[in-house]
Amino acid sequence: LREKRGQTLGDLAEKTGFSTALLSQMENQVISPPLGAMIHLARALECSLGELVHDLSGEAFAIVRADERRPASRFASTSGVSYGYAYESLAEVGGGPFTPFLVTLEPGAAPRPPSTHDGQEFIYVLSGKVRVSLGGFTDLLKKGDSMAYRSSVPHRLACGDDKPAVILAVLG
Repeated sequence: LREKRGQTLGDLAEKTGFSTALLSQMENQVISPPLGAMIHLARALECSLGELVHDLSGEAFAIVRADERRPASRFASTSGVSYGYAYESLAEVGGGPFTPFLVTLEPGAAPRPPSTHDGQEFIYVLSGKVRVSLGGFTDLLKKGDSMAYRSSVPHRLACGDDKPAVILAVLG
């Protein structure tokens, strides 16, 4: 996508603040960036998050069958460093204002720094417990609980106990 837009790694590094080496690793699938970094990249490339996740046909609607969902790597690198979550894009309409994801949070993951990026997020807990840290606020969400927040506030989601948690996350 970067090349299609006529941008060099240096151009994208300047827009994102990421190093050219890190961007090259992302492009060559040596590392899998967290969702926050992907949102930052999408904004720098002036595209939707869905364009980074999968090809978009430009249709006015999208249907993704359960057996057609493509999971993204849950590892930060080929060395196996885990972010503690895995995600699958549920649907994306070209140029759409939001992208829904099914996110599985794994127990026992190493804490990672809070994420910040432009936009808003909505989460709905489908199963398990989710520990939410938002700025100085922390809470435990359970099945059926939901939360919406501005993504510019430092935030972190983590598994709330020793069992995986699954959430519907809508990023826009």
